[in-house]
Amino acid sequence: MDIETIKTILTVAHCENYAEAARKLGYTPSVISKRIIKTEQELNIPLFARGRRASSLAPTAECEAILPDLKAIDEAWGRI
Repeated sequence: MDIETIKTILTVAHCENYAEAARKLGYTPSVISKRIIKTEQELNIPLFARGRRASSLAPTAECEAILPDLKAIDEAWGRI
């Protein structure tokens, strides 16, 4: 997992939808969606539960469990 993927996960978790996360990160929602799906496949865990509306996302318990570590990595990266 690279720092851009970590930033993507953190931003999607905060925004709870791909469109807003994409706007904040400067990508298209499609790029964000593909990055999340690829990461879910690599980790073999679901990171976000998709809601009834296509744009509605919520972090899964697995995602919530790793978010503090991802935040710490992102903060450390910012200090480097």
